[in-house]
Amino acid sequence: MTGEFIPAKGKLLIKRTPQRTASTGGVHLPGNMIEYPHDGIVISASSSEWSVGDHIFYSSHTDEAIVIEDEEYYLVREEHVQGKLVG
Repeated sequence: MTGEFIPAKGKLLIKRTPQRTASTGGVHLPGNMIEYPHDGIVISASSSEWSVGDHIFYSSHTDEAIVIEDEEYYLVREEHVQGKLVG
């Protein structure tokens, strides 16, 4: 797929930031896992609330993968965005 992608109303097209993993050793039990939000940079937005370049944080497991020009991006519903990094 090539060209400009404009997300549907209420969605953002984002590029995820690289996830950092911490290795502390030992055994990790699923009941003790902490869910951290995902984050990424807004590539395209259908509303004026979010701008291209905003670094947003959103709920885990709420995005949809999409491939544009052999690059992987994600669609995120605005209602799942928890906030943006400013500064």
